[in-house]
Amino acid sequence: SWPTGYTDKGGDCDDTKPNLTVLKTYYRDVDGDGYGVSSNTKVHCGRPSGYAERKGDCKDNDPNIHPGRGEG
Repeated sequence: SWPTGYTDKGGDCDDTKPNLTVLKTYYRDVDGDGYGVSSNTKVHCGRPSGYAERKGDCKDNDPNIHPGRGEG
């Protein structure tokens, strides 16, 4: 059991605000299609400019190619 006011989970971005929770991993999204590359990440409280929440873009210089869309 944990003492009052403590938890076994870390990473809270702002412990004074209950709606801000843990750090998330974001993926570099050069072409702005909403998908980033897995090899370039930032762990942050909110999505940094130029980064996406979803990974898997295999051609990040073409906004028309991303997961779910295919290579037209």
